[in-house]
Amino acid sequence: MHLMKPVSSLFITAFRKFDIGIGILNVITGVVMIVISWNLSSVPLTITNILGYLFFTLIGSIVTFPILLIPVTFSFWMIKSDSLMDIVWAMWDFNNMPMNIYNKIIKTIGVFVLPIFLLTNFAPMFVLGILPKLYMIYAIISVPLFLGIAILFWNFAVKRYSSASS
Repeated sequence: MHLMKPVSSLFITAFRKFDIGIGILNVITGVVMIVISWNLSSVPLTITNILGYLFFTLIGSIVTFPILLIPVTFSFWMIKSDSLMDIVWAMWDFNNMPMNIYNKIIKTIGVFVLPIFLLTNFAPMFVLGILPKLYMIYAIISVPLFLGIAILFWNFAVKRYSSASS
């Protein structure tokens, strides 16, 4: 049904159930936690720190979309994609801890291959002054890179889609 509409099938599929009201409480709670934590820490509250924090949080939020879209796209060919999403959510649990506790291989994969650490680690690392310049550059590059990969993969999957009844 979504493939026949005069709008991008990816856009209409991804945002058909988008409700900004669902996340408002989470955003408010998160902002309160950040303000309290920042106030209790010795980290200076500067315009650079605030803008850097917001910038890397935005980048992490944007990169989350393709990271979650790519595995979901496999559902075009799989009967049950629950197991694949279970793996994705298990990998996502790596974000519950700071990335510096993991060994070099996991850190490299979590930053460069499947950039799950972008969302939760880069913004605080920037504020603390410990975010390497290479990570900063890669964070900026990762947005068009992973969005492009996800869109190309989506278009590839849509072209090879056949309904269950055909």
